[in-house]
Amino acid sequence: LMYSIPNCDSEESVNNVFNQMLDLNGNNIQESKNKSSNFSKSQSKKNSLKKTRDIITVLSDSEPEMTLNKKSKIELESSNLHELKIEEQRIQLKERAITIREKEVELRRKEAEVEALELANKKIRNELDHSA
Repeated sequence: LMYSIPNCDSEESVNNVFNQMLDLNGNNIQESKNKSSNFSKSQSKKNSLKKTRDIITVLSDSEPEMTLNKKSKIELESSNLHELKIEEQRIQLKERAITIREKEVELRRKEAEVEALELANKKIRNELDHSA
């Protein structure tokens, strides 16, 4: 019956066409078919509500899981970011330590130069004192 009736994609449209045909056949048949149609409509609504409840249940059951997945991903990314920041700070500290060591070495070199110049100065004074 469905393939021969145009625009009958759903059960409701089939019922509407069927009811229109029944109007042509008489009121008695119409009343009994209306009851059956109303019953099928109520069954359809019940099934639709059940499907909706099932979907809601599935969504509500999976939502915490999705939220947990998102939370764990965010926590993991946050942890990774925190570790990267710590590593960056370690590298900066090492760079500062290297710079400080380089300056200490340079300072010791200059102190050694000053000491060498002072010794050379003393030596020259001693030589001058002995020659005079």
